[in-house]
Amino acid sequence: GLQDRQEIWDYASAFMGRSGIMRFQSWIARDVEEYVAVRSGLPLDVPYDAIHVRRGDKLETDGKHFVTKYWDERDEQGLMSLIVSFFRQNEADKPKDYIPFTQYLSQFDDIDCHAEAQPRIVYVSTDDPTEVRNEISQLLKDSEGNTLVTKDACHKFKFVFSPFEHSLGFHIKTGNVKADCEERYARNVAGVADLMILAKSDLFVGEYNSNWGRLVRTFRLRMNNDAKLTAGVRPVVERRIKIAWGPKKPGPPGW
Repeated sequence: GLQDRQEIWDYASAFMGRSGIMRFQSWIARDVEEYVAVRSGLPLDVPYDAIHVRRGDKLETDGKHFVTKYWDERDEQGLMSLIVSFFRQNEADKPKDYIPFTQYLSQFDDIDCHAEAQPRIVYVSTDDPTEVRNEISQLLKDSEGNTLVTKDACHKFKFVFSPFEHSLGFHIKTGNVKADCEERYARNVAGVADLMILAKSDLFVGEYNSNWGRLVRTFRLRMNNDAKLTAGVRPVVERRIKIAWGPKKPGPPGW
């Protein structure tokens, strides 16, 4: 039987997904499907990866320790290194109050490159799209406009950003909370569509510091069949996930 607490939670989550307990109301499912098909800008007939970059208030609270640790580890020479980096021409080298986007892209380093050097299509979901786009603009590009992390890197990236109207805000409490139901509904549909796109990607890169990252993982769990269980295999299969920073284990739902 199941003994490990994490495996028990994973099995319960996978079971809920398989049983249909977690199911959207029909009109929400309809509007989410239309949003993904028409507005996402994501080609639905080819494989794609996804990256979730959560910043905002999370980095001021739960993630502050990890941000500080990240930059401290890169400041091996102490204060002098920090001063030198401050005067560098390359803005990407300067310490920031967040984990840079390149840290997420580094999770692809140990993955085999696509045959014929085809770019990886990567859907980017973030509450900081302007800054992430700025970070990408500072990276190298090939002749076709695909992004390269380094000159000798074998991976090429073609990024697709969420079309979410950022003026609506990213949280249910943003904007006219009680007055504008249409605005709240549009925000929710866009959020659920983002969740589904992240959950169905071939590879998901994110972190478990955010509730969204843990929820995405829940939707990426599948139950193993009985034949495999008798051979001592884990009862739950996790669709491929790479953690860019922070805890490597998600904790139970709601943690």
